[in-house]
Amino acid sequence: MYKNTATISYHSMIKEMHYMIECSQEGINTLFTLDPSAKHNIGMGTPMVPALMTNEFHRRQLYPGPHLDNLYDGKIIPYIWNTINRRPTAIENPTRIDISDGTPVSLMGLMVDVFDGGITSAFFGVGIWKVHPTLLRDFMTWEITNWKWTFQMPKVISGDMMKAKDSIVNTFVKYLQLPTEERNDRSYFATAMEEMMRDVGISELDMAKTMMLHFWAILGNSYKVAFWVFAYVIYDPKLLSAIREEVSGAFKDVQYDETYIFENCPHLTSLVNETLRLSVASPLVRDVVEPTPVGNKILQPGSKVMVPFHQLHRNKAVWGSHPLQVESDRFLTKPKLLSSKSYRPFGGGSTLCPGRNMARRAISFAVAAMVNKYDINIDVEKTNKAMGIRGNRKDAVFPSINHSKPSPGASLPFRDDDVFIVLKERKTGN
Repeated sequence: MYKNTATISYHSMIKEMHYMIECSQEGINTLFTLDPSAKHNIGMGTPMVPALMTNEFHRRQLYPGPHLDNLYDGKIIPYIWNTINRRPTAIENPTRIDISDGTPVSLMGLMVDVFDGGITSAFFGVGIWKVHPTLLRDFMTWEITNWKWTFQMPKVISGDMMKAKDSIVNTFVKYLQLPTEERNDRSYFATAMEEMMRDVGISELDMAKTMMLHFWAILGNSYKVAFWVFAYVIYDPKLLSAIREEVSGAFKDVQYDETYIFENCPHLTSLVNETLRLSVASPLVRDVVEPTPVGNKILQPGSKVMVPFHQLHRNKAVWGSHPLQVESDRFLTKPKLLSSKSYRPFGGGSTLCPGRNMARRAISFAVAAMVNKYDINIDVEKTNKAMGIRGNRKDAVFPSINHSKPSPGASLPFRDDDVFIVLKERKTGN
């Protein structure tokens, strides 16, 4: 069904999101009006409306080639490496977390810094931090409260969500008003999207709202998946030891070989894939635009179709009698599961996540670099206290995943379920 683009469409869902983010009617009309003669359609085999062209720019950014190389190898991976090694980065996130030896560190805070700090810098350059140094704090408030936006909850109970949303939108308005020379380090995607929207006459406010939707999509998943991968590793000493051993070959003489991790670390790769299975909860949603046969039924135009990947990822016929149980080597011992119809962590069809390979590799690299660099211990007292656990437990409670609220991808833990870790540089680490 996700491959069907003839009788089932996702276009109205995208349009509805622009209404929900409160783009002006004029802006929406322009974003969803097809003009084959528009500059962005020159050379296009199939002309696109501007709203869909932004998705095309995103895909082009992440196609193998110079745009991806510059983004991933040139910016994101060095940011992760330098953050883990406590070095200044070329584009500094002003709110970088302190990971000094012996200081308890929020695992969630560290993942937000490593991934969202790096990805924001890579896509939008130093200018975004000049405009709003604490942007990620507002983004995390949005992450925790955006279910209210999804359900269009009344304003009287959505003040925290609206404040965060408005702050992010206003950040992009100010960012777009910066002189171009102060933003010449931004990515191909950010540059192409802005140039196209200016060319078709979108206001800066509507541009900022559209950019926020993409900002959310770009930032909203890697840090969550990485949080769960790290949690599984540090709560399982045998798994930690196995992964530390297999990644050691990637780090020599204070240098790293990211490709080595991608090609030679099967335990880590399997764990990342298993974590995606357990953490991703978003459904695939489509509109029926023509009569569509599904099994022995005919879906009529105007109907909506939802494919719940969450349930597919818990299908006992595929994943065994205990599908909620973490099996870190599941995809190592049964590699064919990667192509199972019941494994869709990145969606499918025309909305298949273009950043899927980059996300897998970046998460694996961060985990490898961290376990190679540091001895990692859980601060049991602080972790349990954060979760509201009373008493003198000797073991740390594992955080619980929160599938009770909608999420466009991976799910967060419950609000107070964080893990506090203590890092100590290993004498044998690089």
